[in-house]
Amino acid sequence: MKTLLLFLLGSTLSLTVLAESSSLSLAISLPALQNGTRALDQARTASFFVILSNGSDRPQRIWAPWSDLGSATLSLETTDQTGKTRSVKRAEGRSLSHKLSEFCILKPRESLIFEVHHADTNAWENFPKAGQGLTPISMRAVFEVRTNTATDLHGIWTGKIYSESLRVTIYPWEPR
Repeated sequence: MKTLLLFLLGSTLSLTVLAESSSLSLAISLPALQNGTRALDQARTASFFVILSNGSDRPQRIWAPWSDLGSATLSLETTDQTGKTRSVKRAEGRSLSHKLSEFCILKPRESLIFEVHHADTNAWENFPKAGQGLTPISMRAVFEVRTNTATDLHGIWTGKIYSESLRVTIYPWEPR
């Protein structure tokens, strides 16, 4: 019994260390309304922001968001009232300014801000729509870069990080 307890304790500690050792952090910026509700409503806010920050003391290379490899690094996870989780990704085939494997450098304590146009149904696939009345969901941002020969060649940050989950209410609107 003691061996099992030590093994579990060791696993928990190593998972905690891995989570704390990430040099990048992610946050969603969607200020609350006067009533305390965070709202996704085309009439008020057609977009919100996700902030990727380098909390380390050294520069971090990431795929440039305007490049082919960088366009898929940011996604969202939403969970509805029934517990159903869905992945929201950038729509494929969007025009990008560069098809090359271009990277950018986040200097220490520097941030990169992604604008998420949730009201543009051509920009994001699988974004939840409002049902009857107001639709509450939980939402978190995900930034992921998988290791491959290109990341190794260019020294790109690899890993997967999440923002904290936010409770958000989706107001009915007509998609454009």
